[in-house]
Amino acid sequence: MKRNLMICTIALCLGGVWGAAWGGDTKEADQKAMMAAMAKYSQPGEQHKWLQALVGSWNTKTRAWMGPGKPIESTGSAEIKPILGERG
Repeated sequence: MKRNLMICTIALCLGGVWGAAWGGDTKEADQKAMMAAMAKYSQPGEQHKWLQALVGSWNTKTRAWMGPGKPIESTGSAEIKPILGERG
């Protein structure tokens, strides 16, 4: 979770620096329009709802064939939970 937060923070900072360097004299109305667009696109969408179906505790069974014959089988468990609210 901390890694994802760090990556998002770095991306936002780099985007801000790039925007300031190349944005020139962007007018305040343009900035407000851009902020409104970013707020709209940052909301969870249909794909995030699909990911919510995976949330929960799961038991797994895996089979792997390393060559001809009987496969190697293993079992495990997984805990799937969202790390950014409804964003998967």
